[in-house]
Amino acid sequence: MNERTAISLPHQIQMVLNGLIPPPPIANLIGFKLVSVSPGRAKIESEADDRHANPMAKLRGGVVRDISDAAMGMAYAGRLKEGESSTTLEFNINVLEPVWKAKLRADSSVVDGGKDGWTGDVGCFR
Repeated sequence: MNERTAISLPHQIQMVLNGLIPPPPIANLIGFKLVSVSPGRAKIESEADDRHANPMAKLRGGVVRDISDAAMGMAYAGRLKEGESSTTLEFNINVLEPVWKAKLRADSSVVDGGKDGWTGDVGCFR
């Protein structure tokens, strides 16, 4: 067990939000920041730039998916009890228009959930 896993997930998230511990490595790799979190809700922001480009000089769709998944994971993690964890089993996304070099915001909310699974909703906006 490492130092981070010794702390409950909801507590870790609050510590990241308050700048007491660094964010998970994926946040630095992709370049997103947790802006707010409460049980069942979370907001993440990211600046789309050249490092996120696809061959057509647009934002790679996987970046939108990753920040949306991170926001949803944070929203659900805030509802977890001590010793519980979660993972994404299915994720559907509809991209309505191409994006390039923009500030993105993923707003997520848990719709329903229980012991065996949960559903949520995420909107990613610029």
